[in-house]
Amino acid sequence: TNLDDADVDRTRIVVDGAAGSGMSVAIETADGDYGAVVVPGANRKIAATQLDGLTATVLLLQNEIEPAINLAAAERLNPLGAIVIHNMAPFVVVDQRLLKLTDVVVVNRIEAEAMTGETGYRRAAMAIATMGCTAIVTVGERGCVVASRDGSIADVPAIPVKVVSSHGAGDCFCGTLAAELAKGINLAAATAKASAAAARLVSGQLAI
Repeated sequence: TNLDDADVDRTRIVVDGAAGSGMSVAIETADGDYGAVVVPGANRKIAATQLDGLTATVLLLQNEIEPAINLAAAERLNPLGAIVIHNMAPFVVVDQRLLKLTDVVVVNRIEAEAMTGETGYRRAAMAIATMGCTAIVTVGERGCVVASRDGSIADVPAIPVKVVSSHGAGDCFCGTLAAELAKGINLAAATAKASAAAARLVSGQLAI
């Protein structure tokens, strides 16, 4: 009902009678930081055949579904001109075939350092950019950095807010980024809007 009220096309949603819904359980600290236990459930049941006929302006991927499905989706939509965004959460070892089909990688500081072996989020962002895709590394209250394939790097400051809970901030950031890029807005402006939306979410001003 919530999806229908938001005018979301759910024609490709499939119900699996055996698997439970995917979920994550937040483990929060008093200052609003958190870790999460991820239970993929039905997310691991997606079949490559469900991609038949799929078209999109922007493809947003994350790692709660099978890596082979991510790759198959990118292989289908990248040649059609879709912008491919890969949110590397929860972190897994990078598939170089998928990376070559990805336009924008979104990671937090810890994921960026794990992905590259670099210490320091700016160095890690630049290292990801040398792999052939733009890197957005989020760093909580410091905002994020955008490292481009041309070697440039730009800071996007966070909006100062009182944090109620940071749970879901990355999802909000990535969803807003994808939606803004789908509207044709440039990456810098889309990233700023994504950062602002995440700030509203963690402060309790934006419901999801």
